[in-house]
Amino acid sequence: MAETTVEKKELEYSVVGAILIDSQITGRISGVLSPDDFSIGICRAVYNAALDALAKGDKFDAVTALNALSPDMDRQSGRQFIVQCMETTPTVANAEYHAQLLHDKAAKGRLAAAIMSEVTEAPIQTGGELCSHIMGICQDFLKNEQTGKLKSLCEALGEMYIGQKERNALRIDTGLSKTDGMLKGICGGNLCIVGARPGVGKSAFALQLAEQAALTAGRVLIYSMEMTADELAERFVARRSGIPLDAIIDGTLTEEQQRLMEKASAQLSTLPISINDAPNMTVAKIRAEALALPDLKLIIVDFLSLMQPGRKYENRNLELGAMSRELKNLAAELKIPIVALAQLNRGTSDEEVPSLRSLRDSGELEQNANKILLLWNIDKEQNHVGLFVAKNRRGRTGSVKLHFDGAHMSFTEIDYIHDNELKPQKPQRETPPW
Repeated sequence: MAETTVEKKELEYSVVGAILIDSQITGRISGVLSPDDFSIGICRAVYNAALDALAKGDKFDAVTALNALSPDMDRQSGRQFIVQCMETTPTVANAEYHAQLLHDKAAKGRLAAAIMSEVTEAPIQTGGELCSHIMGICQDFLKNEQTGKLKSLCEALGEMYIGQKERNALRIDTGLSKTDGMLKGICGGNLCIVGARPGVGKSAFALQLAEQAALTAGRVLIYSMEMTADELAERFVARRSGIPLDAIIDGTLTEEQQRLMEKASAQLSTLPISINDAPNMTVAKIRAEALALPDLKLIIVDFLSLMQPGRKYENRNLELGAMSRELKNLAAELKIPIVALAQLNRGTSDEEVPSLRSLRDSGELEQNANKILLLWNIDKEQNHVGLFVAKNRRGRTGSVKLHFDGAHMSFTEIDYIHDNELKPQKPQRETPPW
């Protein structure tokens, strides 16, 4: 370790010396080297001064560096430091290589420190949770270390075609043609939020999406913190068999319905759908399970407000924001879409047209999501539900009228909804007798 420290000190002195000898070096290494990469404060101060001069278009030399150091040390010590840096640098030819080497060593040190902090300072965790947190740290490290480069339009077009093929290969559709025409698929790396007030049908919508994805794409992983696995199974059977959910729950089945239920169960048992109904689920636990499942194509979280944060935050707003960011990072890491269900604010009626502001507890949900779908009741007597694509980073926004068959947990499309039809339908109050 001592040798590494000495080597890093020599690198820092060498880079500073190169800048002092030739100030143009600053512009060549500024894209690689950050002030945070310096562990020696006076080296960092000189580099910051060089960056400041570069930004202002001013000249930078040993005198400028000495003035930048004067608040921290006397001028004689400052002169000795500058001379030592310049003597450590016999040539500026290796400055860019030394800058890259210094950055790599600093980044490695930050990674090691973050992992050690997680191991020693984090709350008590199981081995699996600890591994998941460390994997998350490593993933963030890799993402931060990926630096871009100048690309010609020709290169960008080539990446567009390749990326389009990859996104379409990972595309999950709802099976509702008008909705899919707007969404352009829920693609790999997407975080999609489905929001509604209780009782509108967001869980049924998610299960319909899960069955569609299992039939067309691959394995689906459902985290249900509101209903147990057997309750979800009842809903899947009602949807597939055409038997009313009440009859399945009550066990009042005719012989024909019993036969249909057995047939539907046999068909459903072949679908690659896994369910975890454990309470107090965290993103770390989801990551650990997801990484162990082959051919995983979609994760559904029902629902976000019932999840537990990996760490303590000052308020629930910050907790939900952190969890949505972690889910989005996980979607990018796994290169699959994640659909998370969310509640709308209590002040929003289930018969009002919702907006992005209706998402409960956290404005960060709007920021972190790639796509946001909001459901509301248009006409309860006719079982008409509105679906508003409120945010769509790759596609169109707009609204569709659906018919919700609650007895069989099934949605079908009716038609688009025009903007002039999107008027809040607040419950009418009775006229007072006076």
